[in-house]
Amino acid sequence: FFFLMIRRPPRSTQGVSSAASDVYKRQGYYSKDPNYPDGVRVIVEAIYEPPQKGDMMGALEMQDKNQNLVDRIANAAGFTKVGWIFTSMEGDIFLSSRDIQKIAALQEKNCIVHPSGARISKFVTVKAKIVSDAGATSMDASMVSDQCQALIRDKIFADAVKDNQTLTIRKPAVSEVLPAVIYGKTGQVTDVPIDYFVVNVSHGAPIDKPMFNTMQFFDFPKENREEKQKESHVKEYFSRHSKKDPKSYLDFHLLIYLAQEVDVETVE
Repeated sequence: FFFLMIRRPPRSTQGVSSAASDVYKRQGYYSKDPNYPDGVRVIVEAIYEPPQKGDMMGALEMQDKNQNLVDRIANAAGFTKVGWIFTSMEGDIFLSSRDIQKIAALQEKNCIVHPSGARISKFVTVKAKIVSDAGATSMDASMVSDQCQALIRDKIFADAVKDNQTLTIRKPAVSEVLPAVIYGKTGQVTDVPIDYFVVNVSHGAPIDKPMFNTMQFFDFPKENREEKQKESHVKEYFSRHSKKDPKSYLDFHLLIYLAQEVDVETVE
């Protein structure tokens, strides 16, 4: 699945766009991409929004008491965390220095072991941004390079950032030698432009087959919103879908709610 972080704008601008500035977790799975040799395709089937606090500057993911429950339901459906999506008001900036730091940390946290024994990451980032005054959004998918992931993992860069488009190599400790970074014709640099690290990821939606293979519905109210999920939502949901049809239960957010109200073993 994907997880979504949301940078929420102040209430005075909340009406600008429902996706103005928000962080979510994406649930899905990986499959072979027939278009590229040894290619990997990320299939997104659900998005989970963890509890968070946000403002115009960013979002802070809070402790989620239901995380294990959500993971169990996702695993039972054959899903794993394949990436995250965040929304931003920074429409003129592809990714900021802070974004690069977070992406690298998430890729490192969600590494897998390749058959060769190497640790690699296939954790994808998607940024949703506003592209019109009417609130229309576009999506950009990306990762950071293995090199960037390793440099941030090993704390080669300072935590503080000077501006939105560079990362600064920290000062070495006594008797410490840090790797030199050569940037194009500029030569060795201390402030490294972040475009050096960004890897674009192609993305799209199928046009000749169903969008999703497992989950069938997406109209049950989402968790961790201002309006809490409640029993009446279940009644409203099944007024639209037949209780007798097993496929009617294939709504990721309905399953999360039922696991809390009944028990996770039954939902699994």
